[in-house]
Amino acid sequence: MMRRARVGWTAWMTAVVVWGCGGGGRLPGPEMEGGRSPEDAVERFLSAAADALKARRAGQLTLADQHYRRMAFYFGTEEGSILRYEAARMAEDRMIALAGILDPRAFRVHPPAAEAAASGSLQRTTVTVELTQVDGLKLVPFTVIRGRQGRWYIEQIDLRSITG
Repeated sequence: MMRRARVGWTAWMTAVVVWGCGGGGRLPGPEMEGGRSPEDAVERFLSAAADALKARRAGQLTLADQHYRRMAFYFGTEEGSILRYEAARMAEDRMIALAGILDPRAFRVHPPAAEAAASGSLQRTTVTVELTQVDGLKLVPFTVIRGRQGRWYIEQIDLRSITG
């Protein structure tokens, strides 16, 4: 009996330490995760990316980290934000890379096709973004999926128009 209690205590303490060291703090509630619509998820994701890069360029690294985490709230799968199934540091590294590639100076989000938006059972759609970068305007497709609590998450970004 004592051994079982000790194993349980050790597992609990390990979970607390791992969670604390992950830098993740609390996971956002479902009302904070994902967008209300496909366009909302993409707009919030790109705004967070722009804010992160602006903070990083200004040397405000702690603020940049907060914006990278904000990006991760809108990136995920039908299970929810990437922060629910990937280590916080790994998710942040992915957001740093995506923000650097996307480098959104300005953007305009186009809604999904009317026939897709009219479907009440829509689970996945593509939102096209006019993305202004240093070297010009790019059209970038974002695949967005409906997930937890009916919220929308960016599942995939087709970076070929940016990376060539």
